[in-house]
Amino acid sequence: MDDTHAQTADLDALRLENLRLRDALIGAFGEIGRLKAHESRQSQVEFRELQRHLDNALAQAEDLVNQIAALRQSHSWRVGNFLMRPFSILRRAVRR
Repeated sequence: MDDTHAQTADLDALRLENLRLRDALIGAFGEIGRLKAHESRQSQVEFRELQRHLDNALAQAEDLVNQIAALRQSHSWRVGNFLMRPFSILRRAVRR
């Protein structure tokens, strides 16, 4: 009887250990899922930040293009360009 009782106790201990290990495994899988979700959220935050930065850079570039276009349409730019044209022709001739 004692031998059967000892085997039953060992079997119960193994079952408890099995349940403990399964619980730990389920917890580990849950942690992996949490970390993946956190990584995904972090990646999304970084992507949105990068997108916002790129949008700002694009807006600045468009603003500069508009400023350059406005400058080239100004009266002073046209006069300066007209006066400097002979010098640019001479400079090109000297380079050859």
